[in-house]
Order: sequence, then C-alpha cells, then structure tokens
Amino acid sequence: DQPHVQKEQAKHAFEGGDDEALDFYHRALKIYEKFYPRDHPDIAICLNNIAVILKKQESYDEALKLYEQALKIYEKHYPTDHPNTATTLFNISSIYEHFNKPKVALDFQKRALKIYETYLPVENPDRQSVEQSIRRLTANDWWLITNCTLATGLVAFDVRYGTKRSMDIHAV
Repeated sequence: DQPHVQKEQAKHAFEGGDDEALDFYHRALKIYEKFYPRDHPDIAICLNNIAVILKKQESYDEALKLYEQALKIYEKHYPTDHPNTATTLFNISSIYEHFNKPKVALDFQKRALKIYETYLPVENPDRQSVEQSIRRLTANDWWLITNCTLATGLVAFDVRYGTKRSMDIHAV
C-alpha cells in the first residue's frame, strides 16, 4: 500500500509543476537515505525521478549523473533484464542524444530494447519508443552526418563500427 500512496503523492507533486515535484523527490530521497542503505532500489527510483525532472529543466549533466547512479543500483540488485534497468538505460540514451553522441545513445537504446523485448509485447508504448528512437538514429544507411567540415566535405560517422569517412556533398 505504501508504494501506491507514494505514487499518488508523486502524481500530485507533478501536477503542481516541476519545482514542486523536484522538492517532493528531494524530500523523499532524504527520508529514504535515513532508513535504507545508499544502494537500495527505492533510492534508485527516487534518483531516476529527480533526473527526469532535471532533464526537463535542461540540467543535462546533473541528470546524467543521477541516471548513472540509479543504473548502478539497479544493476547491483536486479537481474540484468529488469524493466527499471531498461527504463534508465533509455533515459541515459536521451541525454547522450542531447550531447550529440548518437553512437553512445544507440548503444544504450539497444541494451534497453533487449530487455524490453523480454518483458513487453510489441504494442507496448515504452518498447515502441525505444524501437522508434533506434530507427531514427540508424536512418540514412547508418550514416550520421555531423556539422564538422573538412576541406574535402563533411565527415560522417558509421554508427555500426564507430568509424569515420569524408564525404563530398554537392549542391543541387
């Protein structure tokens, strides 16, 4: 029953806005840290929720740090294919996408999808989000073009192998 109460409180905090939700989760984290060891899964859930809000507020570095802490806790206490691990992997991938590191983001997304494929049906929205994101990152024959230019043209990175090559781009 307690998780249900916490979920309802969190819902009301989110309805009050990001600042209220962030305050709620920081208070919850302090309480959890008094009663649980630092690597307890409830602390990881709280860290993940704080990171979600920080990402919305564009505090990407801080959000990444909290996502990574949550992931370490999940990986220590849960089986390797736990859904919370998949969610956090996908959350981390979104930060790396923001940092314009598509290969790193794709690696995290593939790990998340592998877990989701174990537990979730094809029509599940979480699984579909990961699949859609992977398709987006691997579009255009697996080449991602950066905004770096060389004398010979643009530099493209092959996501499959992490290699780069020069490409001549011609105007039409």
